[in-house]
Amino acid sequence: MPSFDVVSKTDLMEIDNVINQVQRSIKQRFDLAGTKCDVQRTDNTLTITADDNMKLTQLHALIKENCVKRKIDSKALDFAEPQTASGDSLRQSLTIKQGIDKEVAKKHYKVC
Repeated sequence: MPSFDVVSKTDLMEIDNVINQVQRSIKQRFDLAGTKCDVQRTDNTLTITADDNMKLTQLHALIKENCVKRKIDSKALDFAEPQTASGDSLRQSLTIKQGIDKEVAKKHYKVC
């Protein structure tokens, strides 16, 4: 029986470009300029820091918008629940999905 591997990797260089564009937008937008909003990447995790929930949702929109511009599927980012950080700010981590989950791959294999 033939075997094949399905690889679905997210381009981390494009993710870095998305982060750079979001950081530029934070500095330029009047509603986000001068705030403590920030986006950082470590390995396969993005960390978003925002002053309040409204700014956090605006950062979500900026990230998704720039992902579309860079041809990255927004489903490649797994949003975790926001957590409170120091000084009434919010912190949220996003996991960058690399590859296909084992359960999903099994489901697709059974269909074929």
